[in-house]
Amino acid sequence: MLGSLACVLALGAETSAAESKVEGLILPFQQVSVSPRIAGLIESIDVKEGDNVTAGQTLAQQFRAEEELEVQRTAYLVKAKAYDAEGTEELAKKNMARKDEALEKNAERDIAMLQAKLAQVALERKLIKSPLTGVVVAKKHEPGEWVEPGAVVFEVVSFDQVYVQILLSFEQASPLALGQQLRVELPQLGSGNAVTGKVDFIDPRVDAASGYQRVKILLANPGRRILPGTRALVVLPGK
Repeated sequence: MLGSLACVLALGAETSAAESKVEGLILPFQQVSVSPRIAGLIESIDVKEGDNVTAGQTLAQQFRAEEELEVQRTAYLVKAKAYDAEGTEELAKKNMARKDEALEKNAERDIAMLQAKLAQVALERKLIKSPLTGVVVAKKHEPGEWVEPGAVVFEVVSFDQVYVQILLSFEQASPLALGQQLRVELPQLGSGNAVTGKVDFIDPRVDAASGYQRVKILLANPGRRILPGTRALVVLPGK
């Protein structure tokens, strides 16, 4: 993979004896494929491509009428068992019921509460939620379609921050340090649009085929003006 990237992310020309520029590729900070946790029929989809979403937001719902009924059933069961346990405990205090009978009723109440929690968990599993805050960039299924666990229903991208990925020779990468600040020029935003980023990742491996190491520079992206997939120029300090 690094060999193919090396063809795209070619080393830029040296600008002076003090510094050089390397072309890099803008990558999103996070990109996830969202899948259902269990098999089921999609009942509704709550978002469309281009929508901003927050972490934990429901993107789609699978058919869940049975799970909703089970939540209601267990809620009624908890009420009944709680009433029964409370009554038996009061009778036990007046020596009108055995203590072990009161303990048994309390256990039945607690088991009913656990069943209610399990029913709620089963209901929640039918909701397809976004794991991160970002933008929906792909919607791959429609209501009425059957989906299995692992099937990609949505793709969500976060780019309030972005990475610039560059490929450097070992000699170029070795002087860099995590957290080091580097100037990054963004030609797609016009002249004078240079920003400062910090080195966030230096691959400890050197690709045998290309001889390059991957380096990622993290940039803030207010207003999401820096688009993933575009190019940037990273200015490397001189020796």
